[in-house]
Amino acid sequence: MGYEQDLTLENRLAETIKAILGRFFFVKRRWADEQEATDFMVMTCTPIRVAVRLRRHIFLRPYGHEFTIRWSRPGGIATEIDKIRAGFVDYLFYGFVDAQEQKIVQYFLGDLRLFRQHRWQPIKI
Repeated sequence: MGYEQDLTLENRLAETIKAILGRFFFVKRRWADEQEATDFMVMTCTPIRVAVRLRRHIFLRPYGHEFTIRWSRPGGIATEIDKIRAGFVDYLFYGFVDAQEQKIVQYFLGDLRLFRQHRWQPIKI
C-alpha cells in the first residue's frame, strides 16, 4: 500500500487515535478537582508531537510482537526514522487494525525522545 492509502486509513481512525492518546497525556487528580476546580489536565506546556504508524491486519500475526520503523519509502516521502532523527516527533503511536480496517486491535505508544538518544541501526531491511 502507498502513502495515500496509509493516510486514508489514519484519517479514518483519527478520532480513535486521539481518544487513546488522551489516556496517556491527560490526567485526573483529585486534589486539583477539590482545590482548584480542575477535573483534567495535561502535565506539560510544550507541544506533544506524535507520529502514527498503522499496520494492516495481515501483519498482526507475523509481526505483532515486533516494532518496525520504516527506513525508506519510494517517492522520497519522509519516513519515521527521518522524523525521529530530525527531532520533529516525540512519540510514536504504533498500531494494528482489524481485517475490516475499522478499529485498532493492538497498539503501543513509544517515547521517541529515549529512542533518539541512541543511534539505532536496522536489524533487517
